[in-house]
Amino acid sequence: MCILGAATSNAPAAEPDDARLADAQEWAMRTPVLDLNPGPQYRDENRNYNMIFGADITPGGRIWAAWSGGGDSELSYLIAATSDDQGKTWSAPRLVIDPPDTPGGIPIRTLVANFWTDPSGRLWLFFDQAAGYFDGRAGVWATICENPDADQPTWSTPQRIGHGVALNKPIVLSTGEWLLPVTLWARNSIRASTERHNPTHRSSHRASWFLQAVHRPGQPAERARLRLHGPGQDLGPQQRWCGLSSSNLR
Repeated sequence: MCILGAATSNAPAAEPDDARLADAQEWAMRTPVLDLNPGPQYRDENRNYNMIFGADITPGGRIWAAWSGGGDSELSYLIAATSDDQGKTWSAPRLVIDPPDTPGGIPIRTLVANFWTDPSGRLWLFFDQAAGYFDGRAGVWATICENPDADQPTWSTPQRIGHGVALNKPIVLSTGEWLLPVTLWARNSIRASTERHNPTHRSSHRASWFLQAVHRPGQPAERARLRLHGPGQDLGPQQRWCGLSSSNLR
């Protein structure tokens, strides 16, 4: 996705038309593909940018770390690697999420992510996906690894939890419920190339909105409830249930 040495021009970039923007919004809702056999373009010597996302440790002591390549921009993609010696040495990239651009040329990117080991020892990867740098809604996705210490770890098909981004790990309450902090960025984060889409969130606030994804273990993930909180205020009654298409997240 990152092209080095490309020719530059002083001419302003053409703004995408409404049809291309609508198409980009649809593409950003498509299920991300997990690349478990990343090519050489993702290796250290071939990347020109890194930005840390997060890390966690499995029950067997393996460290999983995720970071961004491509830039803090619409070119961002996710890379993950592991260490089995407490961080002294690291594997080559073991997992990459690098969404393809739309047919109309609008980038689809992954910019925010984090690993989390749940109380039963499963490894979760939360990450977002959006058209352009920010399209007014983004979206938190989750995939689960049941065998994170294996030689060939396997991951579930990503499921979309809801709008927003999740930078931090879930909080396990004494009730057994999990709280996932999710933010929905303010409109000033939308870049010009995606400004004309029909955004979900039209707040004039510069601060982000905060949502709590509430999940009760043993219930299907589509029963995870979102609680919406505005800057400095609690909008508790405005709740909805996530519309995930399957119940394989527990």
